[in-house]
Amino acid sequence: FELTNAVKTIANFGVKTNPYIIESISDRSGKEIYRHKSDSEIRVLDEKIALQAIRGLRGVTEHKYGTAHRAYKEFSCRSAGKTGTATNKKAEPTDNWFIGFTPSYTIGGWMGFDKKIPLGKEETGATNILPIFIKIMNEIYKDGSCENFPENTDPFKPFSMKNKGPEPISGPESESEELNETD
Repeated sequence: FELTNAVKTIANFGVKTNPYIIESISDRSGKEIYRHKSDSEIRVLDEKIALQAIRGLRGVTEHKYGTAHRAYKEFSCRSAGKTGTATNKKAEPTDNWFIGFTPSYTIGGWMGFDKKIPLGKEETGATNILPIFIKIMNEIYKDGSCENFPENTDPFKPFSMKNKGPEPISGPESESEELNETD
């Protein structure tokens, strides 16, 4: 939960919000009977750092040698994320995870046991959790409404603050400084 929330904060350009699971509930006739209301937002990470982190996390899915490149090939929209695998003293995988996001959604998944019991020789976040992320995201975006990340998070282009991410709706402003094009 904590790690997924930390990645969500990066995905939200350094603004922390409380995570939630259910966005809305509708009755049988399609009438919405509940919608999640956002609560407080607070900037906890400088936007420039968050944009650079997003750029790196996009590389995990978009670069052909990224551990989660499968998402680039099997998910219809751009995403970013991080795989992870923990091992025991014998270097056997015991826990694995993937936390991925688009501009609007962040999903984290974990697989393992309460004790350091091996999962299997080839078990990793990319083999176990990433396919679940891809399936859920493809369902969310099945209407083709893909969103774009800011241009300056493209892992194949030089970093620039020209096209910054969106300003937070509320919450304290980040300390800003004048940046030139080479920053």
